[in-house]
Amino acid sequence: MVRPQRQTLKTSPAKKAPMQIVAFILPIWLMTGLLSFFMPWTGMIGSVLAMIALFTLPFKAKKGACPNCGRKRLFPFSGFGGPCKGCGQDIVLRGDDIHLLEPRSTKPVPGSGRGNQPTRKD
Repeated sequence: MVRPQRQTLKTSPAKKAPMQIVAFILPIWLMTGLLSFFMPWTGMIGSVLAMIALFTLPFKAKKGACPNCGRKRLFPFSGFGGPCKGCGQDIVLRGDDIHLLEPRSTKPVPGSGRGNQPTRKD
């Protein structure tokens, strides 16, 4: 059974943020470069992954404010989200807008996994 997508309560606009994401990823790339002196394979693989992020994420990153409390947040790409640190509500970047989502349901959905399995009593 597929859960229905949670509805949007409010939206706010987002704008491009290439320099903020570069400022976030560049130190990570430098640290993986230093790591390659002590752990060569791990450092090289980490450097390659950080470079891929450094060349792709600046074109996708966006920044904006929470629609509920107005706290600023940086999103690396569309579809990324999580709880707001200001108000605790779930926010997600969808396209060019930041969406405030309705609260999660607390009642279990039948057939969704572990929550509905019978417990063993030995």
